[in-house]
Amino acid sequence: MRIAKSGRIGRERISARIGALSATFSFIAFLGVLSAPIGYGLNLHKKPALSPITIAIQDNTTTASGDGLTNVLVTNRGSRRYNYALSTEVFTDGVWLKASGEHKNAASAIDMPPQSQHVLSLRIPMEGRVWRVKLVASRVLGELEEEVYQLFRQFKLEYPFAENFQVKGPEMLNRSVESTLPG
Repeated sequence: MRIAKSGRIGRERISARIGALSATFSFIAFLGVLSAPIGYGLNLHKKPALSPITIAIQDNTTTASGDGLTNVLVTNRGSRRYNYALSTEVFTDGVWLKASGEHKNAASAIDMPPQSQHVLSLRIPMEGRVWRVKLVASRVLGELEEEVYQLFRQFKLEYPFAENFQVKGPEMLNRSVESTLPG
């Protein structure tokens, strides 16, 4: 009969402890790898209390041809890059409609870096009593996100972090209406 020394641990016990330790570390690494994209996705999906892009009408002028122009200040207060497009709307018969004779920036997307401002000159629409500027923006996706977005589109799914949002400027009285008001 063999008697083992009391202070010695057998090779099997060491191997079992190392296996348990590596399983624990593997599980912790798995949780870290799993929680990183979930946390990032939840952070992206949070909607800010205020829109990161704002619109302000600065001033109205008249050109030599008699067209009314206004300067619109577009500000990106956020920390992300956005693409946006502007359009002018008029309030006619109880409905907001796209103004005729849209300006050149209405169709093209303009890139807006974080913490920046753009001043644009827009033609004031002549029709309708009231007009406003509407901005449609979307966040610029990174390279990896763009690939994921394309993968979602292939499966005809909506990528939740590439949503468009709208910002509407203040409602302005048309010049023809201003001139008929008393005072």
